[in-house]
Amino acid sequence: MSPPNTPFDIKKAAKLGGVAFLFAFMVGVAMLAMAPATADPEQLGRGIAQFAGFSFIAGISVSHLEQTGFTLPARVLKGIFVLMLVGLLIFAASTGLRSQP
Repeated sequence: MSPPNTPFDIKKAAKLGGVAFLFAFMVGVAMLAMAPATADPEQLGRGIAQFAGFSFIAGISVSHLEQTGFTLPARVLKGIFVLMLVGLLIFAASTGLRSQP
């Protein structure tokens, strides 16, 4: 069974990619704020930027899946992304709290 032939709207894709980028960046900033004092801020900043960039690309890819009729895989990938963000926040909070005197 092939998906319906629908045109790909780059503006919708860019919006979803931008939302994914913003959420990833906000989680990264929260991780930076909760990082222990021994963490290297330059390396952490690079990691946050790379994660946000990959999130933008993943958002565009998920939008493409949605627009071409593959809604179930798109929903699964969105759920994985949300769980990953929540997991990163929990990890950062637990790591940051353990390192405090």
